[in-house]
Order: sequence, then structure tokens, then C-alpha cells
Amino acid sequence: TMAEKESWQGEVRFRRRSGETYPAWLMVSAVRESKGHGKSGEVANHIGIAIDITDRKLNEERIQFLAHHDVLTELPNRSLCVQRLQMALAQAPITGEKVAVLFIDLDRFKAINDTLGHHIGDGLLRSVAARLTQAVRGRDTVSRLGGDEFVVVMRDVAGREDVQQLVERRLIPLIRQSHPVEGHELNVSCSVGIAVYPEDGSDIDELMRRADAAMYEAKTTGRDMARFYSMETDQRAVARQTMEQQLRRALERNELSLHYQPRLSAQGAQLLGVEALLRWTSPVLGSIPPSEFIPIAEETGMIRAIGSWVLQQACEQWVRWQQLVLDAGVGDAASPHPLARVSISVNLSAAQMSDPALVADIEALLLRTGMPAHRLELEITESQLMDNAHAAEQQLAALKALGVQLAIDDFGTGYSSLAYLKRFDIDRLKVDKSFVRDMLSNPADMAITRAIIALGHTLGLRIVAEGVEDLATAQVLGALDCEELQGYHFSRPLPVPELEAWACQHQPSGGPVRAASVMDWWTFTRSSVRGARRLCLRQWQRLRTGICAGPGPLEVVAAQPAGDVHHLANEVQPRLGLAFHGLLRQGLGVHAAQRHLGLFVALGARGCQLPARQLLGQLGQGFV
Repeated sequence: TMAEKESWQGEVRFRRRSGETYPAWLMVSAVRESKGHGKSGEVANHIGIAIDITDRKLNEERIQFLAHHDVLTELPNRSLCVQRLQMALAQAPITGEKVAVLFIDLDRFKAINDTLGHHIGDGLLRSVAARLTQAVRGRDTVSRLGGDEFVVVMRDVAGREDVQQLVERRLIPLIRQSHPVEGHELNVSCSVGIAVYPEDGSDIDELMRRADAAMYEAKTTGRDMARFYSMETDQRAVARQTMEQQLRRALERNELSLHYQPRLSAQGAQLLGVEALLRWTSPVLGSIPPSEFIPIAEETGMIRAIGSWVLQQACEQWVRWQQLVLDAGVGDAASPHPLARVSISVNLSAAQMSDPALVADIEALLLRTGMPAHRLELEITESQLMDNAHAAEQQLAALKALGVQLAIDDFGTGYSSLAYLKRFDIDRLKVDKSFVRDMLSNPADMAITRAIIALGHTLGLRIVAEGVEDLATAQVLGALDCEELQGYHFSRPLPVPELEAWACQHQPSGGPVRAASVMDWWTFTRSSVRGARRLCLRQWQRLRTGICAGPGPLEVVAAQPAGDVHHLANEVQPRLGLAFHGLLRQGLGVHAAQRHLGLFVALGARGCQLPARQLLGQLGQGFV
């Protein structure tokens, strides 16, 4: 007590006249009576001094808050998230409840930061934090681990279905909605990984790790989705880690190689170039498809070194082909190898495109190897161009100044901007194989392919169709004025020795690609017409010109079912359907009517350009 002490100090709360209270630091000292000769007597009074410490208390509270919360979003941070998850897991065995851990990562957030600035990115993160808090229940914990990663701890969930409904019906749709940030309307998606206690783990580290693994799987599967942890998730994560470790040593161990796929002219099947395609054969993992190891190389940054190696190997290989000659007979001069006249296409990654040293490196490589610049073609996907169109335009202009050829690969699969496309100084468009593969059976793919070809020609570009796997597709593309073809119909990607042998054996036809037999011609005509309904008559006549010669087509057509011939006639020239029914009404049998219409088709196949009225007149009918 103050009776026993000379002084005291401590924190108190005072009340103002308004009734408001405030914290203060009070210091009290005793005042004693004097007895003379320097001796103190009894306490006569106390003196108190109070200091308003409101600001200090606010600062202390802020420091305490920041110790457990994120500065930017004011969500719980990792420390508080772990504390609350520990409490939930400690309570769960007693109550029998399930606990779900959600790992959330924004998709392509880095692009927003890089293009619009970090202050816009910070605003987006605050908006996402508010949406996540809105999406979950009041008793759930939403925390930010750092960057664009968030974690949600959901207590007392009924099961996976309960979590899945909340994530897919509320959380993901709310994140997809537009985020207004400082005058910008930003759209972003998220990938979500989910682990549930007790099925997927019983401790914090295990649950967090497995939710993170499930989130990564959602990203690699296609983004903008949720994935639950499963045993396969772990297996895939371990396999990916193993693949990454092996890939880091692949270059120094000489495990990488290049295969080359020929690119031919649609008219004449002349060998024009080859595309260099990367292959990896690991002594531990075996042969790994590029679709599996290329994304890993891009994510880990290894793609720069690998891409540089591919460019160097392709250029050096072209130089070696210049030294090859074909064996000649006695007294004949040796002729150059067919591969000595081709160009080589090399795919550039997004990391290479953004490398300021790319142009200088390629220039030095061309000088060192002696390869002419126009023999090197660089392929870039349209998504790479659109991610940073201004920088891409400058990079492409610098590459073009070197004299190299430029092509847009997989055209039609990204978010094309025609306004930007016309500004890029490119030479070729490569139609993606996803359109070419089914164009004969899917009218939409046929329409897209025709549109891309027309667009390319309008811009003065050459068109290359990838994924040509059969004769019918090659012939239709030739009729659509697609200049170059590439695919398994001609050759799969080959290692150098096999490619050199293939090039020696390949003989250009000097004309359009021809059917191997009369029956091939019929199969081609019947299948092609389903996907080419909207071809104008001029294109269709060109399509059939030179496909087959001799008396065969008439017999083949006459042997087909009446319905098939009728369908074909309808598609090639609508008036022939009327003629077919007219022939039947005139008393001709089905077989005879087929032969008459077969004559028309056969004449068209030989290149006949007679008007339909004259042709039908030759058939002895006047139905036009």
C-alpha cells in the first residue's frame, strides 16, 4: 500500500468529463512531514502525475495485431493460421468434427503485377481477401501466407461434398467476378487444393502439404478449378519432383536430342523445311514426352538453357547437311542432299522471348555457324505474343532485322487479337492440329480452318497446317489454298539418320497430292464432302481436279449404295439431286441413275469444267 511505499506507478484508466475513458500512466509519490534534523515524519499527502498513453496503447495494439495478421490484407498470417488449425485439430477428436484445409493460389497473378504495377496487384489482393472472407462462413479462418497464396481453415464440415459445394458455388465464382482496382476492371481466377481431416492427414504439416499438392495439381490440370487430395496426388507430386531432378542433369549428361519433322508444299509435296522437336530419353525414367517435361522446364527456369541448346544444335545440324551429297553414277556430278536446301524451324519459349539477350545471341550463333538467317525460322505461340504485345513487337522487329523467318505456332488456340496480329512482322501462320485433325467430320473445325487460311492470305502470310494425318485432309487443305503441310501422313518426327534416309527416298509429285487408288478417291470424296459443305463450286472443282484418272471412278461410283451417291451429288452440286430423282421418274433404274450421276462425278474428277446445264444435257436430261 501507499502507506508502506514512497512511490508507485502503473497503468490506469481515467474518465473525462464527457464520460469517455482513456488509458494513462500514473506516477504517485508520498509527501511526508519534516521532523527536523533531516528526518521524515508521517505521510502528509500524495502527489500524482498522469500521462495520457492512448497513442502508445494504440501502437502496442497495432504491433500485436501485425504480429498475427498480414499487413496488406489484414487477414490472419501464417502464425495465427497455424494456431487456429492446431486448436481445430485438438478439438476435432473430442467433437468428432471434420476439418478442411484449402490452399488457394491466384492464376497468372504475376502478369498483372508485371504489366500494371505492384500497387494494382496489391489492390487486387485486398479485393480477393474480401471476396474470400465473404465466401466462407463466419467461423472459418481465411489467412494469407504470402504473395498470392491464401489458406482457409474450415471447422465442423459435414464432408467433402459440403466443402466442394462451398468452393465451386461460392468461392471460385466470387473470385472470377470482376475486381475494380483504381479504374481497372481486373479478372482473375484461382486454383484450389483441399485436404480434409482425418481422411487426408492427422497433423498440421501433413494436411498443409497435401492441400498444397492438390492445389498444384489443380494448376497443372488447367487452373480455375478445385482438386481434392488423393493418394495419386502424392504419387504424381513425387514423380514430378523426380523428373525435375533428372531434368536438371539432362543437358550435361547428353540425354536430350532433336528429332525433325518434314514440312512439305501442298502442291507437289516438295520438301521445304523441317521442324526441330526436342526429345528426352532418361536412363532412369525412360523416354519422356515433351508435354510432360517442357512445362517443368518453363516453371523452373531451365527452359532458357535448354532453348539455347536447341537453337545451337539445330543451326549446327543445318551446316552439317550442307556437306552431304547424293551418290551419283559413274561420270555424273554429285548433287546436293535434299536437306541442304531446307529451312529449320525452332520453337521459342516465353522465357526466351522475354530475354533481352535473345537477338544478340541468335546473331552471334548465325555468325559462328555460317548459317544464312533466312534458313532459320522461329516459332512463337500467339499466347506468348499477347502476354506482352508491345515488348513482343519490339523483339520480333529486332529478330526480323536479322533476316530470320518468323511464324505464329498453334494459331487459333490462344486469345488472338487481330489488331495486334497485323502489327507483327511475321511470315507464316501455323494452323493448330486440333482444328486440322477433325476438319473433315466437324463443320466447325472446317470453318475455323478456312477462316484462318483466308485471314493469313489477306495479311500476306503463308499458311502451314499441322497434324495432317491422312490423304483426304491433305487434299482438302490443298484445295483451300493452304501452302504447306506437316503431319504423320508424310512423316513422324525422325532422328537425323532416319530423316536423311527419308529425304533421299521422298520423291515430289510435281502436282497435287494424289489418291493411291480409285477406292481411296471414293473414300476421300465421300468423307471430304461432309466437312466441306460450304466450299464454293470453284473450290470443289479444283479439289477434284487431278485426283484420279482412267475409267475407274465411274465403276466405283456405280457400285456404291444409292444413298451415298445421292448424298455426294447433293453436296457437290445441289441440282444433281433433282436430276437423280428425275432420272428415276424417267424410268431408269437406280443402278442406271447412279451410273449417269457417276459419270458427272467422274468427269469432275478428271478436271471437267463444263457448266452443270451442259453436263446434264450430255446425260440426256434437262432438269436445270
